[in-house]
Amino acid sequence: EYYLQKMGLHPKDAESRQQLVQAYLEGLSWCLAYYHDGCASWDWYYPDFYAPLLSDLTNLESYTIKLQLGKPFPPLAQLLSVLPPQSSALVPPPYRPLMLSPTSPIFDAYPAHFELDLNGKRAEWEAIALLPFIDAERLLGAVEAINESGDLTEAERARNVLGNDIYYVPAAVEAAGSS
Repeated sequence: EYYLQKMGLHPKDAESRQQLVQAYLEGLSWCLAYYHDGCASWDWYYPDFYAPLLSDLTNLESYTIKLQLGKPFPPLAQLLSVLPPQSSALVPPPYRPLMLSPTSPIFDAYPAHFELDLNGKRAEWEAIALLPFIDAERLLGAVEAINESGDLTEAERARNVLGNDIYYVPAAVEAAGSS
């Protein structure tokens, strides 16, 4: 009943359950790798809102985990992929219509109304927001069209470049580590 209610999967659909377990195991592997070795895949995502049942996590040796490294989204495309339209002021003005205009090629990724699954919880903030998964190719295509239009300022273009991490360490901590 869980699979039917939460995911629309027929309880006897073993292949779909196996695909869900595969994705879940990839997610576990991704998390472990991320915190121990760094990002194992820039474009991997879990394709559902819910985990498989524990009873389906069997025969784990039959699953193979292969994550493709890929490449990170440009910073402003990453923002567009996670921000709600109410936060459109956080992206440069030329990008805002992508979130707000009904003629945007990715407008469907920013629904005004969506379901909340309380999933046994009481408060709305605990709910699972059943938002559509954004199509990466469509998003990147829409962003690239704006990037090529010349509408971004030099400062906005500079915000959209991948750079190196910078670590700031207080002098007291640095001095303590050198003794």
